[in-house]
Amino acid sequence: FNHRGYGNIGFGLEISRLNQVENLFEDIQLKNKLTLVYTKQNDAFNLKASKNCQISLIHDFEFKQINHESFLCYGQSQKKLNDSPELYYVLAISSHHYVTFSFNYSAVRNTEEIWYQMAKAIEHQILSSVKLELNDKLQAEKDCANKG
Repeated sequence: FNHRGYGNIGFGLEISRLNQVENLFEDIQLKNKLTLVYTKQNDAFNLKASKNCQISLIHDFEFKQINHESFLCYGQSQKKLNDSPELYYVLAISSHHYVTFSFNYSAVRNTEEIWYQMAKAIEHQILSSVKLELNDKLQAEKDCANKG
């Protein structure tokens, strides 16, 4: 999305599968597994990258309630000229699958403050519209996962 005179919002949607995990519906499993995946991927990237481009975590993995869904959120920053932080919101959709919504922003010079406020409002509108509807079997599995 490009707002002429202010900046751009990048949006991504990805569905992924993780093997060797018991149940991603369990919050602790989702958090631990994604932390491990993130660390391995970015360590590998940072080993190959030049000193001008490094990926680092800007905020740790935390759960955030947005309307009726609990998203696992984290952000990363690339140390490269003109790169904005990228923010990720993750939902488990089965015991081995999850969907990731990603956002990044870039602003025209001298519009950063107002543009980031507008962009965060758009991000919140998108995430607020997400409603995960699982079939009966998956919903029962999700309900059971975090009871204990």
